[in-house]
Amino acid sequence: FASFHRTRMGIRAVRIGVGAGMIGGFGYQYGVMETMWDPDGIGRQIMVEHVAAMGCDPAKPFVDERARDAKRVARVWMRVYDAALRVSRDKLREAQRDGDGHSAAAGPDPLLPGYGVDAWKKAVWRLESGAWRFVLLDTPVANAFVEPRLPRHVFVCRGLLAPAICGTDAELALVLGHELGHCLLGHGQHSVESGLGLTALWLVGLAVLDPTGVLSLLAEVFGAQALAYGFTLPNSRQHECEADVLGLEITTKACYRADECVEFFDRLDKYECEHGGGGRAAWRSPHPP
Repeated sequence: FASFHRTRMGIRAVRIGVGAGMIGGFGYQYGVMETMWDPDGIGRQIMVEHVAAMGCDPAKPFVDERARDAKRVARVWMRVYDAALRVSRDKLREAQRDGDGHSAAAGPDPLLPGYGVDAWKKAVWRLESGAWRFVLLDTPVANAFVEPRLPRHVFVCRGLLAPAICGTDAELALVLGHELGHCLLGHGQHSVESGLGLTALWLVGLAVLDPTGVLSLLAEVFGAQALAYGFTLPNSRQHECEADVLGLEITTKACYRADECVEFFDRLDKYECEHGGGGRAAWRSPHPP
């Protein structure tokens, strides 16, 4: 009887896994088809989402390119992008030179140990695959971010450029380099893929181990928090540390003084605390302390 029960559980796991894979495959194909029919339209929809989320005026969400802040970001952006390309090429050459002692997935850089030849090839390709641009949002929010669904775009909110937060070009270069680092290291794609894989394993496990539905009920109540604190937030903190490392290297390669950025994170943390976004325990934060 025990053998029969284990066989049933195994068959159930396979069926659910195959079914989930088919549904995911169909969803992926549908998304690709929709995007290929109207890539510009999909991009505009994603842009509208972020404009609304940042509290921008829908009639005028972007800062005029002739404005002083826009010219400042454009000036720094050109240097940072060029530096990012040179850093990525240098990393690729280092990984290829040391390739005999490292696998294609594990690079020689001790501060970025999980990135080898393949990763830096992708980083260079991402930079050279098309025209990159920054998007300066007209909002008092102090934030900068990238969107995995909208490649080759770096979003900067005008509030971040305030002298009390990001007063020097070196600090702005660090912000841009940090966000570029997320893109070059594929953090967005990695988070999506890991989250989908973990969710699929979670569902298959519940289907196999929970014939009564009790565990499923508990999973609905506590599952999201368990995934967040056990995987999503630690993974996010690791990505932020890696983006900081690469962002600092890009900043110095762009001939900005990294020592001018020492107090930037303290000022940004103070701003977040004053506006309700900081003061969380380290284990609850998506950013490292």
